[in-house]
Amino acid sequence: MEAAAAAAAAAAEGSAATARAPRRRALRPPLKSLLRSGRHWEEDLSVWTASDVILREGYPLEQHSVTTSDGYVLQMHRIPRHGGRDVVFFQHGVLDTSLGWVANGVVGSAAFAAFDAGFDVWLGNSRSNAPRLHMDAEKQGSRYWRYRCLVGREEAAVMPQQQGQGQGQGPSSSSSNAAGAAGQDVLPYRLQAVGHSLGAATLLIYAVGSRMRGQPHRLRRLILMSPAGFHPTGGAGRAGLRRSCTRRHCSCVLPAAGDLPLFPDPVLLPTTAPVRLPQDLRHMPALHDLVKAGMRMMMSGDSSQWDAALQMPHYSTYSMPALSLHSGAHFAQWSNDLSFRLFDYGTAAANRERYGTDRPPSIADHYRLLDIPVDLLAGAADGIIPPACVIRHVHHLRAAAVPCSFRILPLGHMDFTLAVKDDIRLFVLAKLRQPLP
Repeated sequence: MEAAAAAAAAAAEGSAATARAPRRRALRPPLKSLLRSGRHWEEDLSVWTASDVILREGYPLEQHSVTTSDGYVLQMHRIPRHGGRDVVFFQHGVLDTSLGWVANGVVGSAAFAAFDAGFDVWLGNSRSNAPRLHMDAEKQGSRYWRYRCLVGREEAAVMPQQQGQGQGQGPSSSSSNAAGAAGQDVLPYRLQAVGHSLGAATLLIYAVGSRMRGQPHRLRRLILMSPAGFHPTGGAGRAGLRRSCTRRHCSCVLPAAGDLPLFPDPVLLPTTAPVRLPQDLRHMPALHDLVKAGMRMMMSGDSSQWDAALQMPHYSTYSMPALSLHSGAHFAQWSNDLSFRLFDYGTAAANRERYGTDRPPSIADHYRLLDIPVDLLAGAADGIIPPACVIRHVHHLRAAAVPCSFRILPLGHMDFTLAVKDDIRLFVLAKLRQPLP
């Protein structure tokens, strides 16, 4: 009887806990049990992801777990078009997930538009997103955030590998090992990539870095929306002040400094706060408008609907996108040195060990190695990465004789993924349909 009473009490307590939002971070299921069971982590943690939106809209879906060369287990979503050669890969920006590419439904999402246009669509996720698994069971908690590649190629590199396997031709085959553009035609697919913000910078680092190492990138075109990489701090007013403060606070962070927390973290910041606040403010229109105006000032006049962005389903206790402070330090370095370099490890000896040179290589200085067209899109109302920052990429690309197009649209930073804008979808589709080299 006592056991039955205890079980009943435990069940009642469990149901009550389910009804209210958890106040502490829940324990993750063991890594090996997740990998061996074949169950999806979304089911284990009840996380709303791109998978739910894709299925809700009636599209086909495949979910893939891929492992980077340094052991991080990433989740990819595919809207498959089997038998087709034309493939497009979407990579999200900082504090975002693959959900951003499908969140606007059939009418307003670039990923759905690409599938309807005949493309096999893949959606990537960075290692900063849930489920945050690693093949080494010891790399959990704060140790998980000790990236070997802080802002770089690993997230983008898994896509050509996974696509080659999906087409029956793995990355170890002779044809996929052919370097340069000449080796692209023998592949069973034509891969193009679309990136936003940090995702766009990651694609550039991957493509250029692959050529620097004498390896194929297997890409045929890059479409980059508001790409990160150049972030001058000399601007006047709020933009310069905000970037300068960020640079001063992050520039001291180095990998040798030990394990660092992520931001935002459910331990440091209740994840329900940024979600509940906009919801509550909607009942107070005057205060809501005042807060929106304040957020716009903080974002250097960016016109994005930040209050709506914070209510996206992936901003939850388990799946809230995060950022390693090591990656934040890399952003600060981009503000200090306008050369779009790889991460500076702080000493000439550490850089020589990692890169073979005293200073990290500049990606922009190696744009001459790119053998594919690059199309860039900037937002006139983007306060996070203003058009002037994107134009720096354009100047370096054109100086390197890389085929490059550039356009400015009246958009804020988050409008590229979260706003229902015909101009964005038409731009992306027009570039995807252009003849490939």
